[in-house]
Amino acid sequence: MKKLPVNEALWDLNLSDGTPCYRVDWNSYYQFDGFKEQKVSQSKFNDAKYGRNINPFQGGESLAKLSNGNTIHCFYQDSKIREFTPGGSIVKTFSKKLSMIVIYDLEVDINDNIWFVEPTVHRVVQVEYSIGKIMFESGGTWEEDGELNHPEDIVIYGEHAFISDMGNQRIVMLDTNTKSIGTFRQFDQPTWQYKRNGETELVSLQDGLYQL
Repeated sequence: MKKLPVNEALWDLNLSDGTPCYRVDWNSYYQFDGFKEQKVSQSKFNDAKYGRNINPFQGGESLAKLSNGNTIHCFYQDSKIREFTPGGSIVKTFSKKLSMIVIYDLEVDINDNIWFVEPTVHRVVQVEYSIGKIMFESGGTWEEDGELNHPEDIVIYGEHAFISDMGNQRIVMLDTNTKSIGTFRQFDQPTWQYKRNGETELVSLQDGLYQL
């Protein structure tokens, strides 16, 4: 595991083209070219996050891409899940009742079902896209004695969801079909984000960004 020479306060990490691109605060954007960190424009950051140079629908939001080309968005301060066309038109708004408190991150699986995490209630949820109904959930209480402890981030590769289980200092691997949960990687500090592109794997920990 190799620590990269980047700002430790990074967030909103993207690895869509194999180059780490991220925010340091709300209006500062950077990328790491393999040797050094360099500041980039908002449009460059948008390319990495959205796949096209557009203004964010809402800065700091989480998003996931559907198979039809549309995207699912959610901003944690209102925790409303919405579907947008590539041009930014709202197609669908899901029920606010899906969330208990605050949705921090969401993802879409290979069947277009929506997954999201709520750290304050230690919860991960799977929602059937077509009808907006909860298919699976784990957690959902204020207690920290369940499977997850403040899950901050979720990303799906193939049939597995990888959840940054911040309080348990690990990355969880969850089978999206069987719902079995296990530890993918264990660390010795809070775990914030995990991203993969080809053979490149990155994890954002309390003290910075690491290549696995």
